[in-house]
Amino acid sequence: MPSRKVIAFRKSEANDHLREIRRRKGVDGSEWKHDDNVRDLHRTLDILSDQLYQKETHFLLELIQNADDNTFEKDAVPTISFHIASSKKVWQMRIDCNEVGFEKENDRTKGYIGEKGIGFKSVFKVANVVHIYSKAYSFRFDRSSMLGMITPIIETYPPTNLIRELDRKTDRKQTELLLELLSKQEFVVINDELQKIKPQILIFLRKLRKLNVYTPNRDVQFEIQRAAEDQDLDGKETATLKSTSSHDRTRTEEKYLIVRYLQGSLREDDRRKGVQETEAVLAFPVDKDGRPLVHTQQTYAYLPINDYRFNYLIQADFLLVANRESVDSSKWNVGVLNGVYKAFVEEAVPRFNQVSHWSLRSQSLRYTWPLFLKDRGGSSEFWSKLKRRILEKLATDDVLECRKEGILANPESLSYIPSEFRLHREPLVEYENSKLRHLSFLYDSEIKNILPELKKMGVREMKFSDFYEELKYLIKKRGDSFLDSRSKEWHSKVTKLFRHYSCKSQAMEIALVPLRDGRWVKPSENNLFLEWDTTVAEVPDGIDICLVDHEACQDANRLAFFQWIGIRKCDQAEVCRMIMQLYNPFQERPLGNSVQDLMYLFQMPLRDKEALRKLKVAGVGQFILRFRYATELYIEYPNQKSIFSKYAGHPANPMTTLHPIYIKAAQKLGKEIEFVKWVCSYLNMSTLPRLVRYPTILTPDFDLLRDHAVEDTLILLRDNWEHYAMKFRISTKLKEEISEMNVQCIDGHSCRLDQTVLPIKTLKMAGPNLLFVDIPEPNDIRWLKFSTFGVLTNLCTEFYLRELKALAAHPVAESTSKSAVETLYIKLGSCEETGAILEVFNSCRLLYLEKLRRWVYLSECVWNGPQEVKLANKLSSEYPLCGSLFRSCLQLRDITLGDVIKELLSVKTSTSVPRLQQLLLLLNNYLPSNPSPGCLSKLKRKKIIPITTPDGPERMDYNSDWWYLADRQSLWDRFNGKIPLISFDVETVQKLSPLITAMDLSKYLLSASVNQKLTTAGPKIADMERTNDLRARARYFVQLIPRETTKTKAKLLNCLSNLNVWGVPAIKLTQEVHSVKVTEDAGILFDDLDDAKLEIYLSIKGLPQQIIDFELSNKFVGYCGITDHNFQKLVMAILQYPRERIAKLLDDYGLDGSGDFNEESVDIPRSASEESNNEWAIVPCRPVPLPTTPNSGTNILAQKSSCRVSRSAPSLRDRIPALDQRSSSIRIAATLPSTTPAQNRSNPTFLFSSTSRSTKDSQRYTAGTELTSGEDEMAGAKQSTSPTAEPEAETPHDAFDFGNFCSEISDVFTLFQDTAEVRVLPGRNPTQMPQFMDSICKTSACWGETFVNEWFSHKLGSDWDPISHWTSRNRNYVFPESPFTGREKDYADFTYPDTKGSLTMLLMKLRFIQDIPSWSSNPPKYHIEVKSTSERHNEPFYMSNNQVDKAREWTISWANDVVPKNIYMIIRVYNLEKETDPDFTAYVDPWNMYLARELNFLAVENYAVTPKELGA
Repeated sequence: MPSRKVIAFRKSEANDHLREIRRRKGVDGSEWKHDDNVRDLHRTLDILSDQLYQKETHFLLELIQNADDNTFEKDAVPTISFHIASSKKVWQMRIDCNEVGFEKENDRTKGYIGEKGIGFKSVFKVANVVHIYSKAYSFRFDRSSMLGMITPIIETYPPTNLIRELDRKTDRKQTELLLELLSKQEFVVINDELQKIKPQILIFLRKLRKLNVYTPNRDVQFEIQRAAEDQDLDGKETATLKSTSSHDRTRTEEKYLIVRYLQGSLREDDRRKGVQETEAVLAFPVDKDGRPLVHTQQTYAYLPINDYRFNYLIQADFLLVANRESVDSSKWNVGVLNGVYKAFVEEAVPRFNQVSHWSLRSQSLRYTWPLFLKDRGGSSEFWSKLKRRILEKLATDDVLECRKEGILANPESLSYIPSEFRLHREPLVEYENSKLRHLSFLYDSEIKNILPELKKMGVREMKFSDFYEELKYLIKKRGDSFLDSRSKEWHSKVTKLFRHYSCKSQAMEIALVPLRDGRWVKPSENNLFLEWDTTVAEVPDGIDICLVDHEACQDANRLAFFQWIGIRKCDQAEVCRMIMQLYNPFQERPLGNSVQDLMYLFQMPLRDKEALRKLKVAGVGQFILRFRYATELYIEYPNQKSIFSKYAGHPANPMTTLHPIYIKAAQKLGKEIEFVKWVCSYLNMSTLPRLVRYPTILTPDFDLLRDHAVEDTLILLRDNWEHYAMKFRISTKLKEEISEMNVQCIDGHSCRLDQTVLPIKTLKMAGPNLLFVDIPEPNDIRWLKFSTFGVLTNLCTEFYLRELKALAAHPVAESTSKSAVETLYIKLGSCEETGAILEVFNSCRLLYLEKLRRWVYLSECVWNGPQEVKLANKLSSEYPLCGSLFRSCLQLRDITLGDVIKELLSVKTSTSVPRLQQLLLLLNNYLPSNPSPGCLSKLKRKKIIPITTPDGPERMDYNSDWWYLADRQSLWDRFNGKIPLISFDVETVQKLSPLITAMDLSKYLLSASVNQKLTTAGPKIADMERTNDLRARARYFVQLIPRETTKTKAKLLNCLSNLNVWGVPAIKLTQEVHSVKVTEDAGILFDDLDDAKLEIYLSIKGLPQQIIDFELSNKFVGYCGITDHNFQKLVMAILQYPRERIAKLLDDYGLDGSGDFNEESVDIPRSASEESNNEWAIVPCRPVPLPTTPNSGTNILAQKSSCRVSRSAPSLRDRIPALDQRSSSIRIAATLPSTTPAQNRSNPTFLFSSTSRSTKDSQRYTAGTELTSGEDEMAGAKQSTSPTAEPEAETPHDAFDFGNFCSEISDVFTLFQDTAEVRVLPGRNPTQMPQFMDSICKTSACWGETFVNEWFSHKLGSDWDPISHWTSRNRNYVFPESPFTGREKDYADFTYPDTKGSLTMLLMKLRFIQDIPSWSSNPPKYHIEVKSTSERHNEPFYMSNNQVDKAREWTISWANDVVPKNIYMIIRVYNLEKETDPDFTAYVDPWNMYLARELNFLAVENYAVTPKELGA
């Protein structure tokens, strides 16, 4: 390299030089901005800097390489330093080098941009701006500028943004590079990479001697010291690396043994033109004693390339790919790699073998250098080839020391002797020539780590076979003298080795057994025995015996060896063994000799059963006489027949028995029974057939029995169960085969054994459909063991399941017995194996539904649920007694929300509105408290909402069509028929509140959708007097609400207790929904849109008090939702009655009159309307004490009319003469001869009618109901009756004209006459009395009871008391002097003890009940309920819960002769307000009629009862 010129530059000259460079780059003119070549070059540089190297920190190595190419002063220590620091959001790195600096001659800055100017570009992978300072030069490279990575930009150094920490560490006397890093990410990556820099990088650099690294958490200085002749080691080249850390003040040194090899004859490469040789350098790390320090090392091409998993450093002039991160596969590199190979095998290994410190000889490099060969894996094929070549070469070279005088030998000829083949650090076997083949023991210090590498070079580790061959050779060469010369310890260890390696065959070939006569023999010597523990028994003549030396037997290892190779003690057992040897290997023996041998063995105390079982003896069977192993033979007890003899002649019999001559020989000894037991115990013969050979292999003997002797096989197993039980446990195959045997059943069929049942009486009765196996003596308890094979032997879960499956397998027919199925269900319900039951029910159709006449899966059923859900199969009604099975065991669910949804999905366009109402109410009830958003998604787009539109009824979707829900009665009244409304009443809509929320329909509630405008004329005046009065009466309104709305009572009471009354001159209410406006101009207005309050507006134009009270009562009825008609009439009374008397008034109706209301727990007693059929306001009177129940000790029917008479009642009757007229006409109609029963159908319903109806009505009710002649005395009277037969028939027509009747007395009828009873407000006229128009129009209940009372009086005569038998408060009007004051809920309308049997005989005579003679001796008590209506007979009538409970309690058991004590009966009176006379029909025992489907009960508020249609 030419010497550098030292020229002193001034700053201006340096800047001129930089401008000249920029000019040559062509970037200072204006034309370059539009030059495509310039732009292309710029883009290329961008790509090159980003993609040149995979690692963005590779630039560090490039800078080190460039620094190593620089020029340094002679006295300078070439040094490069890296500094990295950060401040806030600024990250910088400074690189210093003490080179001579920039001069004009190196204007291309080759020392910094490398050989091709490429490596330096890698800094732009982490920085956009690089500042450079050297001597007078100060400039930067800016990647963001055009060609900014190769064109210098003049500037002043240091830049203003230099981090202070970096500025403090510079002296401006050396070349500096300052990198402005892109981000914190690059800062972190570079900092991590600087932590990884190691001092080994200095070994192969030409000039650099020091490398400093300064980071926020590391200050370290690396320095190298080279020694051409290191006298501390071997006088040859080494290098010592020193590392000094300023942080922890530590200093470390590591020495490397340097080996060089000059490789010539290289293939020329364009990148190494003219170069034909290069130097390969290896550096091996060693400690101070010259031992290897093994750890992974880098491979270098002056700078680190990569870690190829070598334990030493490799440096060579490899050609690298552009990113300098790996070598290519050029021929140049192949040649260089050959130099590395020769450096190791020709230079390094010979040098290793010369390094030997005698003080630590076995630990020196000579005996530890193979550690450098330790393979760490992970190399590419290029480097793996080098490792293989080194090992292959070393395997054939003399590189390892043998045990003979330190001679080196090739590894493939050497064996390593492990410690187990040594004794006192010497080989157990070795002679002069074998020392050349044994590896020196000096390698032992690191043998655990070295041995794997030695094996790779070809060194073998001595195996027992090698030891055996050398021992065999020595004994053969030197004979007994060699064995005599060995110590006892040697013999002990050698015999232990033979036993340890289980090399019995080899041991038998070496004479290691000393005899007492001094000879050494092989263990294979005949009749060789141990001398000790011999018995006194004489050894049989003709047997040759050799005895082992007694002293040798005292050593535990040698004794164990003798026993292991088969030398046994000499006793009677040995004689027996010698006999056994005659049979092993077996040679044919005469039958007589075989008998003698077996008899001798039988008489000796021989215990070796295994040896005896190898004995062969003569057997007989289907084959000719032959010797077989005793374990294959059977033996029979003398003089006893067995299954063997029974099938001895069978052509398929494979069983062989012991020859009889052996039994005869035992009989001569008198021990034939003992002999049989002995051969079974010791020779493993058997007296019973062997069924299994191995757990999975059955014997041919079993095949014979299974195929040809099934019944004998079953008996064999029964009689010898204990013998075969173990076989069943160890061989599932045998158990399965027996279970699958085809057996005969008692019905003549055959089936598998595991499908049968033991034919005992109890099982036959319980499972008539099962298969019973045909066996003898079935009651023998030993058959119970056959449950092992699946035979059912008792009543158990599996028994009931099989019987149930057998029933289900039969075709469904009329004979299918539901009771049998139910019995099985009950039995299964008491079983504990719930898992097995559930599994069977889940997989089979085992649920019998009688109404469907088919079997279904468990998944198709539910346990219980509302009757409205018809698609679900409800087992609680089908099998009410089987709850234990279906609920406890099978966990059968009840109807759920999903079932209700499924039911709704099945509705059709023909489904009625009540049906839809039922289902939607069910859906509402089954909604969870917090329903998931998609729980009702299946109902979308389903026409399930019945809507009433102005054009008629329709069906709509709940989620897509528009319609509204009337949640206020006032809104229903105003908008019904004007907009689409759901076809449910307000009460139903309120019940559906949870469903409305779940369906997101709250916005369609009328109360939420209506736009309301309230207009008043003039100011509104607070009527505090009426406000306080109505608030005080609020709690009594709440008591009239039905039971179903209990939860809303607290809210309603709160609202009523806070109502306000306003007086206004005039008021108008306008409400609008969906462009439909409704205007109401009324004297009284309730503003109830706000749930929390009620505002009442009253006109002050002088409306009569009667009208105000009447309108208020109607408003309160609608607002409070009072649905009971009788309770609706009480609203007027609550408004007008003195407040202190209201509680007494309500108590008269069976309500709690205290007026107290518990908002937390509302429990309203049943109203009077539930217990009677009164449809008009009852006149209260002073109560007369009565028993609380019809069955009390006091006879209410015997009471006389001695009670005090109400003062109000006569006045009332005096003021309504038309009422008396209608009552009189009804009484007359009841006594007409034409009012006779007409039997109109076969069920126990009879129809009473009169001929005063129109001809058309008569034909309608009598069609198809003709009576046979002579049915009763009144049947014929019906056809001959004339209207003129009775004078009452000429009653004036106006007596029946109720249209006029209501209007004529509306001004005079009042409930109260005594002014003391009337509520008087200050300033108001006390003579203005309320008009109960609605009450007068609904008096049908009183008229109906009057009619029935007169009819019974006429038919039963003196037996019927029209007063005492009438137990309803309607009696109070007709007989005010004898009022009924008991609790109506405890009585029917009429209570008649039929003490003389008059009514019973009448009903029998009319063929309404059966002619039961036993009743006449003890007639029952009749409880008669009257249901009245002005409509036709098929209109529904209503029964309260209390009345239904009575009907259910007093139902008649017609199936037996038990005389009922009580009979419940309903008389239905209809056509009350028509011009014709009333008609009536009766239902005796209505609950029985309901069960017979002659009456339909529908639960609404109470129960709506509808008779079955005529002819239906």
